[in-house]
Amino acid sequence: MQMVKQYMHMTLNGEVILSFWIAPTSNGGYSFGPVIEGSNPHHTAWEKDGKFRYHTRHRGIQEPSDESPIGGVRSTKMVTEKMLGMLEKRREHYHGSRTCWVFTQSRWERIKTIWPRFDKKGDLFMPLEFVFAELDMDFSKTELWRKVRIRQLPNIEPHFGFMETHQGLRLLFPVSNNEMLAWPLSKVDEIQKYFHRVLGHDEFNEYFLNTDEGKRFFKNARKRIKQLLNL
Repeated sequence: MQMVKQYMHMTLNGEVILSFWIAPTSNGGYSFGPVIEGSNPHHTAWEKDGKFRYHTRHRGIQEPSDESPIGGVRSTKMVTEKMLGMLEKRREHYHGSRTCWVFTQSRWERIKTIWPRFDKKGDLFMPLEFVFAELDMDFSKTELWRKVRIRQLPNIEPHFGFMETHQGLRLLFPVSNNEMLAWPLSKVDEIQKYFHRVLGHDEFNEYFLNTDEGKRFFKNARKRIKQLLNL
């Protein structure tokens, strides 16, 4: 089976600012890294013998080697149990008539113009307009929000909603006619962040940011952003 390298492009005003590649590995894992001409810092993660494993390679260092700047191992069972526990913590029962707030159709259509998208080759385009967007959460604005029953969400787009609680705003996804997953807005990405730590992504990012290649990579991106914004 042929392995296909794909790309994630960060864009601004439709222009590519910086890019990363990702490719499957022969052991069922994946590697990823920044697209830099003449350099190849990259991170690899895979699962084997009940363990999640990862390492970073740079400047042609090959396995096996003690020179890898980053490497780690995590128990697959421990990670799986942790993630299931995080999901279970967010599971709640709701009454069939309970309501939530969703985007109006016109607002959702505007949001979709900056929503991340895949092209025909499978490459992902991630607009910075989406990454740094801030939602107006004033539910009294009828041009922005409408109220529906939670059980209706699987049949409308998008399939998620928001609700107000004594503890603050929550993002919710129904999983049955009387159960939902609900996250405080400040913890919506908690599972994603945990998995990134497990696979060493945070360590790779910190390492790359402190290399000469990394400093130039993001310096050039900032320069391009200023050009596009006429700053």
